[in-house]
Amino acid sequence: GETIKHAPASPLLHALLRAGLLLPETETEDTVSFRFAGGEAAALLESPGRLFETMAFTALRDSGVFDDVQTGVHVTWGDPNKPTRNEIDVIAVRGMTALFFSCKTNQKITREYLYEIDAVSSHFRALGVLCCPWESDQLDAPLRSRAESQSVSVCALRSSAKVRIVSSGIRKIK
Repeated sequence: GETIKHAPASPLLHALLRAGLLLPETETEDTVSFRFAGGEAAALLESPGRLFETMAFTALRDSGVFDDVQTGVHVTWGDPNKPTRNEIDVIAVRGMTALFFSCKTNQKITREYLYEIDAVSSHFRALGVLCCPWESDQLDAPLRSRAESQSVSVCALRSSAKVRIVSSGIRKIK
């Protein structure tokens, strides 16, 4: 049978129950036991990265600023004999300008993350944005400096920060 999960009761968990993504089994004052509503809900909610990409996609799409927003776009580029393959987490397009978003949920942002989004966005003449669930001023000074030198924006996305991710994209387009 399907596995029953247990989690601390929280506003987010209750919102997922109301949205029908989770099916309640039992609930106490502190804990909720639930099942996923289906395979798609499980795939989305069991991966923090996938959920974060979906949040970014939804915030950008719902902003009304962009002509098109796509998620999970695969690109192949470089030497035809030894091509480079990348997945762009989210692409937002307005007019002829594209923003490539790399969504990272890791607590430690590395130079490699900055290099990857810079390399692929530069190759396709897009604007690179590293999206994380905390403020850019929480990055250490060398990484902030490196991001600025590579023209990669760093933006936060939290449930209360939808405007921040969108305003980052608007500034890059102007």
